[in-house]
Amino acid sequence: MHPVNLGLRFLLELAALASLALWGRAQAPGSAGLLWMIGAPGIVIAAWSTFTVPGDPSRPDRGAVTVPGWLRLLLELAVFILSALALRDLGRTDLAAALVAVTLLHYGLSYQRLLWLLRGS
Repeated sequence: MHPVNLGLRFLLELAALASLALWGRAQAPGSAGLLWMIGAPGIVIAAWSTFTVPGDPSRPDRGAVTVPGWLRLLLELAVFILSALALRDLGRTDLAAALVAVTLLHYGLSYQRLLWLLRGS
């Protein structure tokens, strides 16, 4: 994967986590909102780092659970979709649309990885 696309992917992941943190903070006042703010992206980070595909060119092989490529792709798409929905729920449809557009661009540039994941890695 091209280094620029890897950088784009990293920024997308940060944007997804930030979206979930902002959404979580808005779920409750006070310390309960802080728990949501930490917990929502924390669950995503845990899943993202736990479930890996051996030989994935976009990430190191350090996950605790090996999954098929299609399942990893489904996890990634779920994270980005949930992040866009979180932004929409916050009333930021402009940012949600931007997140979706940049995610589609990234996956378009990563078509070889997509094919690799879908072929069974």
